[in-house]
Amino acid sequence: MSQHLDLYIVCGQLFEFPHTAFHCKTLVALEFSGRFELDPPPSFQLPSIKILGLYEIYYKSDNSLSSLCSGCPNLEDLAVVNDFVIGPVIVNFKISLPFLKRLRIDFLSFQPEPLDYRLEIYAPVLECFQFFGSLSNIVFLEKLAHLNEAHFNVYVVGHVFEWYYSDKVFTVVRVLNRTKFLELFLVTKSASALVIYSMFQNLVRLNFKVTQSNWHVLQSLLVVAPNLEVLVLDKHYYHKSQLCWMEPPDGSGYLSSRLTTINFKGYEELEHEVEFINYILKEAIVLNTITIKVSAQRSKESVLKKLSMFPRHSTTCLLTVEIDNPME
Repeated sequence: MSQHLDLYIVCGQLFEFPHTAFHCKTLVALEFSGRFELDPPPSFQLPSIKILGLYEIYYKSDNSLSSLCSGCPNLEDLAVVNDFVIGPVIVNFKISLPFLKRLRIDFLSFQPEPLDYRLEIYAPVLECFQFFGSLSNIVFLEKLAHLNEAHFNVYVVGHVFEWYYSDKVFTVVRVLNRTKFLELFLVTKSASALVIYSMFQNLVRLNFKVTQSNWHVLQSLLVVAPNLEVLVLDKHYYHKSQLCWMEPPDGSGYLSSRLTTINFKGYEELEHEVEFINYILKEAIVLNTITIKVSAQRSKESVLKKLSMFPRHSTTCLLTVEIDNPME
């Protein structure tokens, strides 16, 4: 009979992992949350475990996580979440799991200085990768040939130096180029230095969170995603941006000929936003729907009237303007 084990600690005392958990041959899912200290025994096997969640725990050494992974050879779903507020700071993480399909990494820091760690990942059949938080050195030891879904959200509190993040962001984005669905959110100064060169031939859907400095990253991605069908924009700034959308100098040829759906949340009728919508309507050959979401303070009828004046390449394109619901 398969087993699931969930353990949570809410008090202040630090607890060791219960060693009995390392010897349960029928355990399928294991989740630890709270002030547990991970120090796996020298030799153990959890052959049935498929799902493992490690939330805000403490690592005895740099080898603690890799030792745990070694004892779970058939693991398919792994979540590692740490906020690095207190406790020992681990600088080297290794994840080696030949059958891992889903990996979630949340490394959060509330300090103004960037985190400094190295994460090595061997997961040759990985299908879904999620990252949120402060980025440092993430190294994939194998190409992600089976990747279908990627969520890459880089968030930093306080001032950081552009040079620190630019290469690190580019390294990870380049590895994700075989995915079919990509969510990208870059809240760092690194966005101002990032240009995408790798081809995203398989990319069908792009969810892009626009910040003050990453419009050119969006443009760069559109150039290298020839099979894109759905583009969802979620704007995370207000009023004028630092780096704006600029139409490609030679006109057509930059946009996927398969693009059918556009959603733009947070539209304010800023000049570069208007230019972007004009470009999409003019270049998208088979566009079916374009949905613009505006704040309740704006007249959706007025926005629709202005945008409807732009020429459309696609004769079947339906343009709609909606009031944005912040709760969605």
